Amino acid sequence: MNNPLLIFLDLLLLAAPVVQAQQVQFAYTNNGDGTITITEAYYKSYFTHPGPPFTIPSTIDGLPVTSIAGSFSSPWGLYFTSITIPASVTSIGDYAFEDDTYLTSIYFEGNCPDAGRYTFETHSGDTTI
Repeated sequence: MNNPLLIFLDLLLLAAPVVQAQQVQFAYTNNGDGTITITEAYYKSYFTHPGPPFTIPSTIDGLPVTSIAGSFSSPWGLYFTSITIPASVTSIGDYAFEDDTYLTSIYFEGNCPDAGRYTFETHSGDTTI
């Protein structure tokens, strides 16, 4: 016998990754010089599996995002899979993507920014930058 509630829950679970694809938020700091540093990216929904790809915004509140802090991927980095970094970003801090187990691709819309120590030490085993 098909239980309508179980069928509904199955459909809800199948649709969840699509719904969550747009649910990335960013914590940031206004640097006081007309620029923004992204300090953290995180999903609004809890993930127990790798999350959807996302793009870091090139502006926030009308100001250019020029850097990514070293604390960027903590703690959500465990769920990052693919990140696109805009050309406005000129520097990425130490250990920014360290231990991001599922991160398999990082795309730059411009040139690769200046990077700190172990910035791309993802431990995914196969990250393409």
